Amino acid sequence: MTTKTRILQLLHQAKMATFNVIVHGRIDLPSAIGLETSTACNRRCHYCPQSVAPHKQKIVAADIWLLFLRRLEEFRWRGAVALTKYNEFSLVPNSWNYVAALRDRGCRPVLFSNGDRPEVIERWVEAGAFRVRVTEHPPFRPEWAERIEEVRRRHPRVVKVARLQWLHNQAGRIETGERMDYCYNAHGISVNHDGTVSMCCLDYENEHLVGDIRRQSFAEIWRSPRHRAVREKVVRGIPATPLCSTCLNPKAA
Repeated sequence: MTTKTRILQLLHQAKMATFNVIVHGRIDLPSAIGLETSTACNRRCHYCPQSVAPHKQKIVAADIWLLFLRRLEEFRWRGAVALTKYNEFSLVPNSWNYVAALRDRGCRPVLFSNGDRPEVIERWVEAGAFRVRVTEHPPFRPEWAERIEEVRRRHPRVVKVARLQWLHNQAGRIETGERMDYCYNAHGISVNHDGTVSMCCLDYENEHLVGDIRRQSFAEIWRSPRHRAVREKVVRGIPATPLCSTCLNPKAA
């Protein structure tokens, strides 16, 4: 991890902490809440686990989605809600309806995409997306760049396009990627498509769990001794679990 990347991550965390103070009135909150709305991707980028062990498409069930929304309301959450994990959100039918539901509840929908379906990104913006981050995953053709640039030009405050600056090893699943010195993924809540909650959004197979929204509120999950203990270690670069050991640099242990 480069010094620049680390500084940007720290600045983002400080920004989210400030946001929580202003909007929620306290700082003991996650920086964002994520939901794995689906499990498939249309690309097989060599630096993503989907290229090694691709997942078949599973879309979050309606009852889990409605429960997720209810948990957000219970938590009185007005912050960022990401609808992406190791998936391409534009593959989800009527994905813009998810965006609108979050916006109606005062949340800030943050979406990530490979930009292969710019017409869907337009629908996200119309539905109230707070931010859409499009990443140029090679290979990409000139017509791809032209189409996504048209969308970005129409919505410059919402749609951001960038190339990858740093390749991570995705918790040990990608041999060519680098490890992190400190964990910057520990500040969020990562809900899987079945309602379970992973300790980290890099938990590709959803094996390292710290909660379940079918039985627990977000407050209970976030403040649980297990989740808190993991966060307190990994933000200092200390592996808290076997998964962390594959992600963090050995020298940080």
